[in-house]
Formats: sequence, structure tokens, C-alpha cells
Amino acid sequence: MISGGRPRDVFERFGQFAKPEPGIGERNRRSFRLAAGQVVTLQWGATKTWGLELVTATGAPAHLKELETRARQKRITLSVKGLASRQVDASSELSVYQAVGLPVIEPELREGRAEIRAAAQGCLPSLVRLADLKGDLHMHTTASDGGNTMLEMTEAARGLGYQYLPSPTTRNRSNSRTA
Repeated sequence: MISGGRPRDVFERFGQFAKPEPGIGERNRRSFRLAAGQVVTLQWGATKTWGLELVTATGAPAHLKELETRARQKRITLSVKGLASRQVDASSELSVYQAVGLPVIEPELREGRAEIRAAAQGCLPSLVRLADLKGDLHMHTTASDGGNTMLEMTEAARGLGYQYLPSPTTRNRSNSRTA
């Protein structure tokens, strides 16, 4: 998702850094191939509808179906026009969810696996946050195929507040001897 300016201008600017994929793109959606080969699809959304656009772009079909059912029960249509008719601010995910009587459901949970019922009951699970991480158990240093020394990795980990790191013993397989 991307916003700002006109869609055409945004896509033209991005096209300076990646090759547009062949085929006809939609007015607000285009795909590009990065130099490394990955295909990236950008979907443009207007600032005034950003929240609704994010909900629909990040929700699985089952999630959106359940959300629409809940909205209908409250006589709301989950569309720009439907929300505007109820004076709901479509620019905010918070406003969209509040309109149907729910707290924001994080994109990672929008799967249609009872998260709407859990949100309605105030029982949404907490997502893992960066502050929850206490260490890193997988690293590559210059002793193998990494770009930093163990000392540099340790200092970076300390700066992140980590409590532990592995003691890597990985060797390049090309240097291993076989019996």
C-alpha cells in the first residue's frame, strides 16, 4: 500500500527504480520487477480512504466476510460511500473497526480464524513485539558467511538489549574434511 500524490505519478516515480511488469495494470495497482528478480505490487490508496484500503488489502477473504457480516448487523456497508453515509472516517483503521464495535485487529491476525469473535469479547492475543525479543539464536559471522565479526555482532546485540546470543561454530563446508 502506498499513498500520496496521484497514482500515475507514484507509479512513474517507482518505475525509475524497478521495471514495470508487462500487462495492463489497474488504475490504482501496478506490479514491478526489482533488479534482484522479485515482483512487487504497489496498491495506491487515497489518504481519505487509507484505513479502509488497509483493512481490505490486509484482510483474508474470510476475515473480510465476517467483518462485512458484522457491519451489516449494524446497518453499515463497508465501502467508502457506506462509511461516509454514517460519518465514519475511512482514513483510519481504528475508525473502520470502531464503526462495527471492534478494537483494531492487527493485520497479522486478519485470517478469518475467530479473531472477530475474540475482538468482540476483548480476547485478542498479543503479538510479539521487538521489545519482547531477548536474544538471537541464529547468526552468521565472518567465521562463516556473515558480514560482521562476533565482536561486532555482540556489540550490536548489546545495543538492542539482548540477553543472549549463540556461540556460532559454523564453518564453511568447503573447508571441512571428509573421512
